[in-house]
Amino acid sequence: MTPINLALTGYGYGAKVFHLPFWRADARFRLVKIHSRSASEPPPGFPGTELVRDFDALLTPEIDAIVITTPNPSHAELTRRALQAGKHVVVEKPLCAGRAEGEALYALAAAKNRLLAVYHNRRWDSGPLTLAALLATGRLGPPVDVFLRLERYAAGLNAKRWKETGEPGVGLLYDLGPHLFDMALRLFGRPQQLAADVRRQHPGALSDDNFTVNLYYANGLKIVLGASKYAREPAPFLVCHGTAASYVKAQPDNQEGLLAAGVLPRGDWNRERPRDWGLLHDEHGRQPLASVPGHYGAFYANFYEALRGRAPLAVQKAEVLAVLELLELSGASAEQGCRLPV
Repeated sequence: MTPINLALTGYGYGAKVFHLPFWRADARFRLVKIHSRSASEPPPGFPGTELVRDFDALLTPEIDAIVITTPNPSHAELTRRALQAGKHVVVEKPLCAGRAEGEALYALAAAKNRLLAVYHNRRWDSGPLTLAALLATGRLGPPVDVFLRLERYAAGLNAKRWKETGEPGVGLLYDLGPHLFDMALRLFGRPQQLAADVRRQHPGALSDDNFTVNLYYANGLKIVLGASKYAREPAPFLVCHGTAASYVKAQPDNQEGLLAAGVLPRGDWNRERPRDWGLLHDEHGRQPLASVPGHYGAFYANFYEALRGRAPLAVQKAEVLAVLELLELSGASAEQGCRLPV
């Protein structure tokens, strides 16, 4: 087995929690370089990894793929530079601020014969995985109303100043919206129409910190996506009402908390406790439903196979572009105060 030589740019919370643990637990990946302005030593478990201060120092012949976890506004430019240098790319969502720019980046990847993989990891949360399995059984009946919410409480502005600049592609809609749109599209397909309310609630906020997006489908299904930062008592992450039953799950998953606590993703590392399972309410009454275990590691397992030419990328170009389209439409709908066709 020849490992994939990786280089990382961006060494913040996202890199440390959502990426590094999977490389540490998987010998198929070797972290060769980290581009960071402040790191003084390699992360635990990666002895010998070189720290560099210049992004161009990652574009050397031994590097196979560059992983980009920097602030949103830099994603497109760094992806472009990496692809132009002949590197495969993994980039955190959102890929960029709009569909047209996304199409140009995928065209560049195709021209360079390189993979461009966008890290939509939360499609592998236990919540959407369990709902997908439940929908496949037909126990809910046709779904009529679905709510997907990511809520938390923050008394003030984000300590990460880049998240409060008001630039295109910055704000809660572009931070959490990609996850919610990706889940909705994978579970239910493209809607016919969309209506969005995007707000700035915190005093002095330049970037949005609250949004609600309604998706309308031809079969009468309505999906409500939402996120907020003034929710001391968050609403359930997932509610799905069907004609025969309802499914409710309070939290999307347990992986982030375990990874942040230093648990390595090996073996049966994140099986949810029964108290964290969702609730199914059908003709037999209310009952807990065992969760399908989440597995963010599926992203990198697939990326390795795709690099070796044995599988297509799990996160497809069409899926990424569809998310970018819905993000743009949400902004337009909120500005115009109306429902728009998709």
